[in-house]
Formats: sequence, C-alpha cells, structure tokens
Amino acid sequence: MIIEAHHIIPGIGRRHDDRREVVMLCSLCHKLAHGLRCVIDGAAMPKITLAELLWLKKKFDGKFYDRKYLAGLWLGGRLPRAKRPSRGKWAKQR
Repeated sequence: MIIEAHHIIPGIGRRHDDRREVVMLCSLCHKLAHGLRCVIDGAAMPKITLAELLWLKKKFDGKFYDRKYLAGLWLGGRLPRAKRPSRGKWAKQR
C-alpha cells in the first residue's frame, strides 16, 4: 500500500509541506479526496469531503491539527467543522 501526503487546503502555486496542512492517505483515498472517480466492483466510491479530511487529521494526527492555521489558509468562506465519515461510506456496497 502506498501512503501519500494530501494538502488539506488546496493552494495554487503553494507547495508547503508543513505537517499542519497535510494528511496522510492511501493512494485510493488520495484520489477520492481530489474528486477523481473510482469504481470498485461496479460501485462508485464517494468523494472524501473537506470536513472528513479535517476529522481524519484531528483523529490520527491530532498533535499537528491546528484549526486556526488551516482556517487562515482557507479562502472558501468558513472552514467546515471536522465530521466523522459515516460508518458505511466506503464499505463495499451490494
């Protein structure tokens, strides 16, 4: 399995690898976070939202979760609250 760094707040031309602004994802989840369409066993996987990325960062790298820092980078209005993904969101659907 390949683990990739994903910038929580996208930035055109900004390439900072400050640990506060990246979350580590497997390659499939990284594609989903970018909104790419991924189909597994005929079922399209849902996109990972910004709120879910914030939850993942807070849950698994909480020491480097800095909401104020991320809010300062976010240009899309108010930064959403961290939201746990629903239990079956990425579960195999039949």
